[in-house]
Amino acid sequence: MICINDGVTSGALHQINSRGLVVPDDISVVGIGGSDIIDFFHPPLTVVRIPVAEIGRTAAQLLLRQVETGRRSEEHVVIPSEFIIRESTGPCRQ
Repeated sequence: MICINDGVTSGALHQINSRGLVVPDDISVVGIGGSDIIDFFHPPLTVVRIPVAEIGRTAAQLLLRQVETGRRSEEHVVIPSEFIIRESTGPCRQ
């Protein structure tokens, strides 16, 4: 299961546990997010860590530049994320 944000990840883990399933024995879970709360999940969660603060800063800078110049410009910005493999994912079972 790939969860789109930390809140969805938390809810998914709750539902998985409430049904008596075990991560990663029965289902693998990958979270996408940027908060430190994922460091407290059990088992340790495989994540795509998104630098949300950096994304916000960059978006604000682009918007301010647009307001100051009065021009819209197309700009492609790449902000790297980090894929961290931990214990919430396991091999695919046949």
